[in-house]
Amino acid sequence: RLRGALKAAEGSPGKHQELMQMTRDLEWLQCQQDPLYFILNFCITHDEHKAAKGLPAYDLVPDKEYIRLYIQEMHVNPRILTPKSRQIMITWITLCYRLWCCIFRPGWLAVIQGKKEPDADKVLLRAHGLWERLPPWMQERAPAEKAWCLIRFPVQNSRYEGIPEGGDQVRSRTPSSWDNDESAFQPEF
Repeated sequence: RLRGALKAAEGSPGKHQELMQMTRDLEWLQCQQDPLYFILNFCITHDEHKAAKGLPAYDLVPDKEYIRLYIQEMHVNPRILTPKSRQIMITWITLCYRLWCCIFRPGWLAVIQGKKEPDADKVLLRAHGLWERLPPWMQERAPAEKAWCLIRFPVQNSRYEGIPEGGDQVRSRTPSSWDNDESAFQPEF
């Protein structure tokens, strides 16, 4: 129905703009209510292996059952341990979900812990890349500022921080969510 209204408004720039704004408002509300909708429709990942082969390296998160189940589990269960293997996108999906948390849960503090600070910042660069590939109208509603080991969302008063390994690193914070990347390689995990 909305597409029909947009087509009918083609001759009226003001009406067209109004309908586009309504469409964006509805999309925003749908994303706010459903992290799966946000992730499957707006999160574009980068596959370094495809890029190395000269294939298109940017794509939306694939709609696969295990991805749906993982997102659902993160959404309803505050504590999960996810053993993973390479190339199943668990880090990407976790980053997408934490991006959703920072954008749609005001005051959220997401923490990603890596072996060293540069490792944590590298993961945050991937998360910031997800934000950079969101549509401009979404970026306007949820501006992000990237610094070393930090992505700040000032409008939402949310942050995504990267920290090195060690329990003392987490103790000094009160995160809304904590994820550990490559924990098998962290002696202090």
